[in-house]
Amino acid sequence: MPTNEKSKDAHVEGPPWRIEKRCATFDEADTIRTVLLEESENLQVKIHWMRSAQRRVFAVKTRIDPSTITPSSKKKRKRKNK
Repeated sequence: MPTNEKSKDAHVEGPPWRIEKRCATFDEADTIRTVLLEESENLQVKIHWMRSAQRRVFAVKTRIDPSTITPSSKKKRKRKNK
């Protein structure tokens, strides 16, 4: 693959995922996911299985749909020398 094609298909990071709730069972996490999806159309919801040393939990994660966000330009701030 030529290097020119790689730069065109560069991965763009979306908004970060936020943990809404941690649940002990998948069924409980699934009901929370369905409620969140019914409330908002432009919301992405996923269930992530997390395992720690003490317990196993299902985390319900949400974020705003990246296709609905308008790209904002990042402005560099000038630093004042004092």
